[in-house]
Amino acid sequence: MPIAIDPEKRIEYVLRCERDAESPTIFELKALTVRDMTAIRDVRMTVSRDGVTTFRQGSEELVTLKAGLVGWRNFKDAAGKDVVFTREGGKASDETLSRLAPEWRTELSDEIQAINTLTADEKKA
Repeated sequence: MPIAIDPEKRIEYVLRCERDAESPTIFELKALTVRDMTAIRDVRMTVSRDGVTTFRQGSEELVTLKAGLVGWRNFKDAAGKDVVFTREGGKASDETLSRLAPEWRTELSDEIQAINTLTADEKKA
């Protein structure tokens, strides 16, 4: 029997590099809507008229983060001040995403995509 994905699902996520930290940064992630997933698929790859396929991993990651990263707590700058999470059009802003190291952006994007995948236990239910 199919099990519905909860489009309102939100999780708190700690980066792998901070899992043992006393006060890690908490990233707030949400499930992607069908519109978000469609936008991601639309940027994933392109095929030119002469048949050359280009995979656009960076664009896919950017669209995923804009849609699925909804906040953070305890994210500090080099001076120890809280970094403000800003939005543009209801989504994470470029300024906000620029504060994240490339490897963190990839990890968070992967986790956002995983939210929309049912676990084995959910599939058994």
